[in-house]
Parts: sequence; C-alpha cells; structure tokens
Amino acid sequence: MKTRKPAKLDLLALADWPARRIERTIALGFEVKAHPERYRKAMDGRTLIMIFEKPSLRTRVSFETGVTQLGGHAIYYDMSTSPLAAGKESVADMAATLSRYVDVIMARLFDHAVIVELARHATVPVINGLTDFAHPTQALADFMTIREKKGGWKGLRLAYFGDSRNNMTHSLLSGCARLGMHMTVACPPDDAFRPDPRVLRQAQRFATRTGARIEVTDKAARAARGADVVYTDSWMSYHIPAEQREARLRALAPYQVNADLMRRAKPDAIFMNCLHRRAAIRRLRPGRKPPAHSQGHPVDGAGAGMRAKRVEPRRADRFFPARLRAAEKNGEISRAPSPARAHFPNLGSASGHFFQAL
Repeated sequence: MKTRKPAKLDLLALADWPARRIERTIALGFEVKAHPERYRKAMDGRTLIMIFEKPSLRTRVSFETGVTQLGGHAIYYDMSTSPLAAGKESVADMAATLSRYVDVIMARLFDHAVIVELARHATVPVINGLTDFAHPTQALADFMTIREKKGGWKGLRLAYFGDSRNNMTHSLLSGCARLGMHMTVACPPDDAFRPDPRVLRQAQRFATRTGARIEVTDKAARAARGADVVYTDSWMSYHIPAEQREARLRALAPYQVNADLMRRAKPDAIFMNCLHRRAAIRRLRPGRKPPAHSQGHPVDGAGAGMRAKRVEPRRADRFFPARLRAAEKNGEISRAPSPARAHFPNLGSASGHFFQAL
C-alpha cells in the first residue's frame, strides 16, 4: 500500500499561516533552543538552497548556520549569476530543476510575485527569506523574542514607528492580528508611508477574531504611550532610490525612536529593530551631547536621543542583557538584545518545522 506524501508547507507570508501554526512553530523554536542536541540530525542528508537576489549578512549566516547545526547542508546561490537573471530560464523551470536536487528552497528576492510563482511550481517547501512585501522569518523571530521577554502576546501592544509601507510592517501586522496582540503604526499621513491597504484590511479582519486592536496614526507620541514593545526599521531599504533620501529623512524625522519617545512607553517596554546597529542603540558617557544630526545612523529609525540619554542602572535593563550590564556600567558601548543576534534558534523554529515535515 502506497503512503501518501503530505502536502508541502511553504512560508511566503505570515498572513498565510493560522495562529495555531505560528504558535506551534515558535514553541518548536524554544524546544530547539533549549535542547539543541536533540535536533543535531533533524536535517541529516537534507539540502537547503539559499537564493539571494537581495544582499544580506544575517539571513545567509543564520540560515546556513541553522541548517549546519541541524545536520544538513546549505548551498548559497547568487541570482546575479543565474540563468533566470540572464533571461535564459523561467521561474517555473528553475523551481522544477531545484525541486529535483534539494529538499528546501529559501529565497531572498525583491518582487513578492516571484516567490509566489516559485512556490507554485516547486514540489519542495519554499521559505521567503525576504521580499519587498513580506519578511515572515524575521517576524517569527521577533514574536519568539517578544514571548521570551514578555511571556506571551495576548493583550500586549506593539508600537511601530517610521516608514510603514514595507515588509516588516506588513508581517508584524499579520502576526499581531493572528496572535491577539494589539499594534499601533505611527507614520506620516502620506500614502507612500502607510501600510498597504490590503494588508491593513486583512489584519483588521484577523483582529476581529482574536480581540486585537490594529490602528494607524500620524501621532508618534500617541502611539508610544503605554506601549509594551517599541519597534522601528531602516528608513532607506534596498529598493528605495538614493535621490529620495533627503525627502524621506525630513518626512520620517518625527517618528524617530529616541529617549523622549521611549519615556512614553511602559517602564518595562522593550525596544526592537530588525537590523540593529551598535551606533544606533547605545549610551554615551555622562556629559557628552548628541550630534547636531538627529539620528544615530542617517537612515535608521533609532536615534541619537536614545544613545545620548544618561540611563540609570535599573532603566538600563530595558535595553541591555544582563551579561553586558557590567561592561555598560563601566561606560563601554554595548548592544541591545536583538532577534538578529540569536537568529538561529529563532529561525530554527520556522525552518525546523519545514525540515521535519518533509
């Protein structure tokens, strides 16, 4: 009697996954993190191909390290050298070919439509490592971090600041609504900076079932008031033309996350950034003034106001892990905890679920 092969499981956008699957995947991530020795052969004899059209440090290193620690093998493939990029091969051809060689496909691309087509033609699981529309693996890592730091999601509120027509806002909106976590988006009123209306409507539909509140405002202070999680992202993503830089900085300056904004959040609020930078999240020694430019990094939503603030030891707990506190007290520059710094256990939650389902 033939055994029926289960349908493949893709991760293209968090909106595609029900809450139960998100919760189970994150629970698996905690299990892998707590007992890595039990999963050292989870991908034994399996191969992941990582297709990169869009450059990355953290995505490549986290996926490749994760697969290696699970006992598998990862192949890095640069799209700039691909027959697909040269117009010699279709997405369908590429999907069919790869499906005969590898067990899982991860792709980090610009156009979301391409990964949707790739998944449609592939017979193996496809993971979205990032597109301009969605970044589900990062969002899963973020929700794992929130649960680890805050104990859960239900009833908490995440406040997101800055450019909101992007992959992170879309993925966080879907995830918050699915998990019953309130979310307030603070961004300029211009439609160019607001979440995609389709994503917003969908998130609000999900929220009616879970009790989550999904809001968009152009008032940064209002969004920050009483927030449990304060989140921001880069103001200049890869796909944004350089000539838009100055106009974007002017429009987004009121939505910079700095010390004044953090004071409006709850005392135990946590700060998150999917691409943390040492320069953007740090504290200067007493007596030093912030630079005239308002940002810690010219294209980052975390700013100089935060790093120039003199933080008393108890308040420092909000930004710095215990193991760095001694260095922080000595006046050394320390980094805030970030999902990206622990990407393997977090992304292992997503990828491990796929790999074991094969």
